[in-house]
Amino acid sequence: MVAANENPGLAEKIFNETNIKLAKSFGERLRHLGDSSCKAGVETAIKYLYGKSELLEEELEKLSVGQVPEDYEQEHFEKHIARLNEQLSENEMDFCYEAFVSGISVALSYMVKAAKLKDIDLPSVIPSIR
Repeated sequence: MVAANENPGLAEKIFNETNIKLAKSFGERLRHLGDSSCKAGVETAIKYLYGKSELLEEELEKLSVGQVPEDYEQEHFEKHIARLNEQLSENEMDFCYEAFVSGISVALSYMVKAAKLKDIDLPSVIPSIR
């Protein structure tokens, strides 16, 4: 498996190619919170797969519906919120969480499709996406 830092642009590539940026009609603060949370979700999905050399059938089922293990998701969401270093209202926190989970889901969907297209197993897809 390739180390996560060997493909630093993958999260940005997935974010841009899936067109999940918030529209300009949202205020700048919400766009910043939403887009950064979504990118953090994309990065979380990538990190999760980087750590896998193989996937059990049960794991593949969860990944195919856009989910990583709940404790892994929560840990990485908390790290993202800490990095934001901003006071967030409850609504903003909920908004960030939804964007984060959307990032995970979109990234996993993208990578599952890439794996199928290239006819390779999912853990191998990350180093092959260019």
